[in-house]
Amino acid sequence: MFVSCASDKETYKIMTYNIRYDNPNDGENKWYNRKEYLCDQIRYNEVDILGIQEGLHHQVKYLDSVFTDYSYVGIGRDDGKTKGEYSAIFYNNKKFEVVEQSTFWLSKTPNKISVGWDASMERICTYGLFKKKLQSNNFMFSTHILII
Repeated sequence: MFVSCASDKETYKIMTYNIRYDNPNDGENKWYNRKEYLCDQIRYNEVDILGIQEGLHHQVKYLDSVFTDYSYVGIGRDDGKTKGEYSAIFYNNKKFEVVEQSTFWLSKTPNKISVGWDASMERICTYGLFKKKLQSNNFMFSTHILII
């Protein structure tokens, strides 16, 4: 999903992308076969801020290595560090700086690793409060939600 936000002064390009976790059983749709296309899409759209879903640590690190003008916020949902899927937010660090960021679990106990309500596994939301360098603050949230 791609959104462009504009004001009288500026336009921001914000994208969210479920990159799908690296599943070796995906055959021709394996991460190895998808990662360059994903990067081409991000480059083509000249994204300012990108929220991803289902990224495993090595996938997040790959994106971080490819996009050298970007940094990211977010953690793995299984251990609050690097294990499990991320809902990370990448941002152009030449344009933005992070004022505040955190990840919380979508559950009754959001500050600790937990499974919420009727979910079958942990669900997280990563948020960032960004400041356009030399300007005011802007929020971005990234989460992976399945509604049935």
